[in-house]
Amino acid sequence: MKKFLKIFGIVFLVLIVLSIFTRILSDNSEIPRQSIYFTNTSTEKLSVTFEGINEDNPSDDYRLLDEIIKPNSIVIEKVRPGRYQIQVRDSEGKLKGESETKFSIPRSKKAGHHLMYFDLAMDKDFYVLNLSAVFSGNLLAEHKADNDAAPQDRLIIEEKYDGASTFTVPERITKRTWVNLGDNIPTTVKHGEVVYGLYAIPKEINEKEVYKSLVESVIASANQ
Repeated sequence: MKKFLKIFGIVFLVLIVLSIFTRILSDNSEIPRQSIYFTNTSTEKLSVTFEGINEDNPSDDYRLLDEIIKPNSIVIEKVRPGRYQIQVRDSEGKLKGESETKFSIPRSKKAGHHLMYFDLAMDKDFYVLNLSAVFSGNLLAEHKADNDAAPQDRLIIEEKYDGASTFTVPERITKRTWVNLGDNIPTTVKHGEVVYGLYAIPKEINEKEVYKSLVESVIASANQ
């Protein structure tokens, strides 16, 4: 009888532990996650870490993400809402740069499917362009002429972001025909459709040369 009670007690404790563990997993699985588009526009392999910062107890930090990304590669990871310190290191572990980010997800949404971007190179500005000029057929001529073209023949800069921090492109833009970083421009689009694209330009480029560099990037992606 005592042996039976002992076995029963052990089984009961195991069931309690399993119940608690299952509840924890369930709670964690219900926490919404933000999809982050990590890109590495540099020429070297870099790693990125997201270190959680607990604002109620700053000493209670946790490392949520530690990802190694090759040059000209992308990785999409899902991160739960919060405040984070971001650190980027080279292949030898030397700190290349750091920043902070903080984001939340509305309670009405189960996940943040709208991408947040972060470039490990941290040395470029990102531009969202209205690419209508590509489909007018005059962009290349404008570039060669190197003069002031008519508005319909020019690229329109819709947004600019600092690649050293996280950023999100508005849904009013990405819900249209969207040419993501490194993607090719479509050869044809429906009449009246607006096409937007995302392009990275090194911060070191002179402000007067930025537009020229953007045109060159767009033409290169259109010819791939």
